[in-house]
Amino acid sequence: MCSKLFEQSFLNDSLYLTARLEKEEKTVSNDVRVVLHDAGVFEIIPSEVSDETPHLLVTCCASAKNASHLSFIDSLLDDVISGFQKVKIHCLFILNEISDGLPVTLDDALQNYVKAFWSGINPQKGLYLDITINDRSSIYPTVAYSPKVRAPVRSSRLFEFFELSHIDAVVLHNAPTQTLTWNIANQFEVDSAQIELSVKAAEISQRRNQGFELTLRDFMAQEKSEHIPKAPKYFRVTRTIVKQHNEFRFLFSSELPNFTRFKHGEVFGMDGEKPLMAKNDGEAVLFPDSTVSVGDIAAIMVFDVLPRYEESQLIYD
Repeated sequence: MCSKLFEQSFLNDSLYLTARLEKEEKTVSNDVRVVLHDAGVFEIIPSEVSDETPHLLVTCCASAKNASHLSFIDSLLDDVISGFQKVKIHCLFILNEISDGLPVTLDDALQNYVKAFWSGINPQKGLYLDITINDRSSIYPTVAYSPKVRAPVRSSRLFEFFELSHIDAVVLHNAPTQTLTWNIANQFEVDSAQIELSVKAAEISQRRNQGFELTLRDFMAQEKSEHIPKAPKYFRVTRTIVKQHNEFRFLFSSELPNFTRFKHGEVFGMDGEKPLMAKNDGEAVLFPDSTVSVGDIAAIMVFDVLPRYEESQLIYD
């Protein structure tokens, strides 16, 4: 059921309304305040806010052609407004419409909302999730990407969230990346991750993504999850392959699934006259694209890692 705050729904208003909306605020069950700042910008403020209150920022990447992976967001926000969904934390949901590729930054208006949201909070109480589209074939349908910044943004709480969400794989970046997640983590020093949800056949995607939705609901309500955690497969980025020559090609199909592995020394491409080969037995490839411009990243290579915790932060050797 759509709330009167929305013309149709959070997603549809964000993707299809062309006129800017007037800010609207209302108090719902349990004295929770909801604020529709604009189409695609929805804030939830619990009845009590203290220094111990968690703060959750969720950005959702979608287009008018492909927003199926975000259908649960509409249900979640409608449940907040109706009072069915309990809320004990401060939340901001932003829909970030995309046209070509994933955004690296937010526009000025959205960035101002984000700055205001994080203003004055303890970074240890912050969590940022960027929900993106996984429309490429992948051995692991749901994936979390953890950015590498100087600040401690890999707390045990974050990875416990992944386990409860039944995320299939976690990729640990080892250097700065041109991603929205890295920019937010670097600027605000909060736990951050890009979450790739499945957008394959609707029924399969719904099952795949259900664990994430349930864990998100539990976190917003600050309730203990009732389902058993499941450890994801962990990978670290070993290197990025940068295209050096126009004569660049991979020796596999463009439909090769993400996380496909190669044997040590196996040649999987050519960059000019230089062969591209696996440096470890079982090294895997992500997002191979031979059509990128010279100087751009043509693939990301990853390898298995066994992480551990030190002072509540995930690390690996």
